[in-house]
Amino acid sequence: MVQRRSLYQIPSAFWDEYNSITLDIYYMSNASAEAIRFKIEDFEYKYSQTIDQMIYNDRMADILRTYQMKQEFLNNKINKQ
Repeated sequence: MVQRRSLYQIPSAFWDEYNSITLDIYYMSNASAEAIRFKIEDFEYKYSQTIDQMIYNDRMADILRTYQMKQEFLNNKINKQ
């Protein structure tokens, strides 16, 4: 019998990529926005079925919310110039 906990352990690569994306979003510019969006989509594709859904949904929501806020900030900054 396989225990549930062992099925859904979070690999360290997940956290490494999550931190990398979060840092990329922090330093994002208009020039890098599309590349970061592709990185987010790749992250979503890799981990959507392989880790605990509660943690995955929470972290993806955090990434997407942060990305959207930064994108809006950059767009407003351009519109004011």
